[in-house]
Amino acid sequence: MAIDAFIGTWTDNDLQKRIDDLPNFRSLVIYGPGVTDEGAELISRCTKLKELHLLDTRISNDGLKHIGKLKSLDWLALDNAAVGSEGLRHLSGLTQLSGLHIVSTVAGDDGFSMLLNMPKLTYLEAAGENLRGGTMSIISQLPELLTLRLASSKADDRDFAQLGFAKSLQLISYDLPLVTQNGLSELSARLHKTWIEKIRYFKPEKRISYLSGYCFDLYDQRRYDLARAAVDDVLRWLPFNPAAHAARALINFNLGLYDDFRKDLENVRDNAGLFGETDLLELANQYLSAGSVSEIMRSIKEMRPENLLLARLQATSARGQELITSLIQKFDKAVNPRVQPVTNPPLIQGVRDLRLAQSPVIEVPTSAEALAILQGQRDEYRAFIERLTKRQHEPVNVPWQW
Repeated sequence: MAIDAFIGTWTDNDLQKRIDDLPNFRSLVIYGPGVTDEGAELISRCTKLKELHLLDTRISNDGLKHIGKLKSLDWLALDNAAVGSEGLRHLSGLTQLSGLHIVSTVAGDDGFSMLLNMPKLTYLEAAGENLRGGTMSIISQLPELLTLRLASSKADDRDFAQLGFAKSLQLISYDLPLVTQNGLSELSARLHKTWIEKIRYFKPEKRISYLSGYCFDLYDQRRYDLARAAVDDVLRWLPFNPAAHAARALINFNLGLYDDFRKDLENVRDNAGLFGETDLLELANQYLSAGSVSEIMRSIKEMRPENLLLARLQATSARGQELITSLIQKFDKAVNPRVQPVTNPPLIQGVRDLRLAQSPVIEVPTSAEALAILQGQRDEYRAFIERLTKRQHEPVNVPWQW
């Protein structure tokens, strides 16, 4: 009996060796960089193919010309491929598709116009850096679409609202870092029969980077309410970050919320030392000791601190983890050291050598070492808590009426 399905890491050469059997395949799941445009030409000979998944391949826009010839396809997945809008347009002839995944490509709104030629789609997953309102407007026109999974780093509330014209959607799962709670509420009101849920597609550090840039774009446009919503999202991920609190302080100042401006500056002052951000500490002290609103206004105009704050938030997103999170994790490890046992350890003389044999990955501390580590972490953690709560016990004296 002929094999009609395959899952694995075939290469162009593997496909060439099976050229006579290719017309019999009904399902292919191929992953890895061994498949190129030459392999795509060979796959186009699978005339009975119903399901095709191409993951982490080196197929380009030209290769999709061959994939677009598979008129019998019912399901297609392209994941992490160097294809753009030009390549996606080659798929316009796949009119029988009921399921489509286009994930981690560089395609934008113009490429997704090919969806209009796929009226039988019931499932769509689209994720990438460049998806905006144009794609969502097209998606809303698909007459049979039931399930949508969507991720984009650039789509905002206005783009998200384009889905409100969909007639058949039953489930929307999305990761759109720039979409606010208001955007979600408005779409939910329009699609009251559709279940809408958030998912995790982007890594936290990527999300912070996107939100930070978006926040300061809105700040430059003087859309301060939306900018504050964006920085609040950053603070959900980085609750102690002094740059994020400083950004919110600037926004609150421009909104005339001087009490909130002061509170955020106090957070900057209390936490900047923990992060080694001496310039942010100086910035907070300068604004807290200013003699008038006009003095702060002149300083902000001259210094443009938003440029510094954006750079610091972008640097934080590159690190991926802020100091206090790391501190608490180290504290937890000191309390609960994890030992990786080994079966039948060799006979070794000496306690330290025995500990090394027990755990080739993690060196287990001696009792004295563990106590020293634990005490040090407790002192660091206690100092952090004291700094965090200090402002509750110390009045802030400022020379002008907040």
